[in-house]
Amino acid sequence: MLATKILRLGSAIAPFVLIVACMYNPKPKNGTQECYQGRCVDGYVCGYDNLCYTPDALPVPPGTGGTTPVGHGGTTQVGNGGVTGHGGVTGSGGVTGYGGTTSTGGTTTPPNSGNLVTFANYQAQGAMTGYGWVALGSLDTVTDPTCRSPAGAITSSVSCMDTAWSTTTAYCLSGYLPAVLSSTDYTNNWGIQVGVNSTPVTGGILGQSFTSVSVSLTGSPQTGLRIVVHRAGDSDSTTYCAAMSPGLLVASTSFNTACWDSTGATGTKLTAADVPNLDHVGVQVSSGPSAVTISNLCLTGITFAK
Repeated sequence: MLATKILRLGSAIAPFVLIVACMYNPKPKNGTQECYQGRCVDGYVCGYDNLCYTPDALPVPPGTGGTTPVGHGGTTQVGNGGVTGHGGVTGSGGVTGYGGTTSTGGTTTPPNSGNLVTFANYQAQGAMTGYGWVALGSLDTVTDPTCRSPAGAITSSVSCMDTAWSTTTAYCLSGYLPAVLSSTDYTNNWGIQVGVNSTPVTGGILGQSFTSVSVSLTGSPQTGLRIVVHRAGDSDSTTYCAAMSPGLLVASTSFNTACWDSTGATGTKLTAADVPNLDHVGVQVSSGPSAVTISNLCLTGITFAK
């Protein structure tokens, strides 16, 4: 009787063991057996797909190994641009201006090429590839563009790290210059400048030789303007300027550190050898004995000539 019960018990266990053996193979084919709580039988490891493999057959997860994924490599260019603004009789004033947008991706900005500069997606294209910026005297006012970071109006006392331009294809400026009442006013009321850097990296140079330059502008005013350039390596207070009319070429050798002196007796002239080392070009609306209203004055292009 006891023997019979034991035999029946053994008969009941046998099929159960067979079922378990079919589900848990101690030497399964790679990728056919699921991991149990992240573990596998001896000699196997759990793969990214929760299946068991021998170490030499462990699959590589998709998107890893091989070449670098698209969109990586290259550097981020974040609204770089701007240097201390300068102008007026004293030739100094203003604060650092910044602008532009973030550029990401797997390639870097192409090098400067050609003799024309246009603007697209808030960035210069062609002979210059940098970003735009604004600088002004402490008594001067800019109403457009505004600043995203820190949010608010652009002033001479706070550096704007992200400029909110009104168009993607030009650098447009609106603002106001009060009248200059005495020669000392030029220190804080020298004017407003809109400019663009030669390259996305601050201090990057033009890299080409040119004999003259012209600037295309729309809006107002169209008089009382200067082209202002800066040579890499010079202090912020050392800039070269020349009186300009929109669309007309200005010889490189006409630029002077004291361009307000019509006699040319003071200041230092820009030389032909200096031109490839220029790191920004800007347009300045200069203050004077009468107040000046700037209305949607847009820098739409720059042309260099050899």
